[in-house]
Amino acid sequence: MSSVPENTGIDTPVFVPTHPFVQTAGADAILRSCDGADFHVHKTILSLVSPFFETMFRLPQPQHTSVAPQTVDMEEDSRTLNSVLRFFYPGTQPIVATLDELEKIIERVVGKYDMECVVPLAKQYLEKYAMSHPLHVYGVAFAHGWEDVAKVAAKECLKLSLRVPDTEPPEGIANLTSTAYYNLLRYHFKCATAAKATAESLTWIQNRDAYCWFRCGVCPYAQLDGYSGRSWLAQFLIKMKDALAVKPALDIRNDPLFFEAIRTAVTCSGQCRVNALDNLSSFVTVWEGKIAEEIAKVEWKF
Repeated sequence: MSSVPENTGIDTPVFVPTHPFVQTAGADAILRSCDGADFHVHKTILSLVSPFFETMFRLPQPQHTSVAPQTVDMEEDSRTLNSVLRFFYPGTQPIVATLDELEKIIERVVGKYDMECVVPLAKQYLEKYAMSHPLHVYGVAFAHGWEDVAKVAAKECLKLSLRVPDTEPPEGIANLTSTAYYNLLRYHFKCATAAKATAESLTWIQNRDAYCWFRCGVCPYAQLDGYSGRSWLAQFLIKMKDALAVKPALDIRNDPLFFEAIRTAVTCSGQCRVNALDNLSSFVTVWEGKIAEEIAKVEWKF
């Protein structure tokens, strides 16, 4: 009858280390994951990038008759430890599949192991997620004091309706401290004010004769910031002003209000029917540039 294997208290590793973390000449330390995987490493490399490991390897070690590598028990599991090591170890490439995984790596290499030399690379990887997960990226950047990345993410957050509660909270908001969220809301509000102002005053428009709503004399009339224009354009600007108050960096050309304005304009039997689509498209291009210009003037406080 076969005996039941003795429980060693160590889980079977779910990950098997590969090159360069296998036993090779020169590797003089083993990082053992919490699930029992051994990563063979060089003390010199770890000491160069991490004051944590430099201090650890300086501590006196028990005397052994053999020259076995020093073994260090790690809190990380094998997959996490592999990702952390590959983020800085020579001859490897970072393995980052998700933002959550990247955040976990950053917490360890920067926060726990104090590897300041990898901060530029960590920022570079984090910024890649700014467009798809701006709130989450902002929270991570704020937590580590990375103002440059936080500002990039904050600008992407201008596409979100942060100040108008939706059915579900925005993705990533759970990662923010109250201070981080307050600073972001303040910036969002100031940018919204700047964006709205471009719809309230049209003094920035040049070459007005290029736009059909200033030339057409057929469809209903409206006063546009002191100029004679068409009511469909006036209504479009009024509605867009409210939309920009919610999302200062709104994609105007793909917003339903843009297409609603076009549908109204083509009911005109004059110039608007023929030229509204092209004219409004070119106007929006200029307008979005103006909005970006005004937002760039907003003071950013981290």
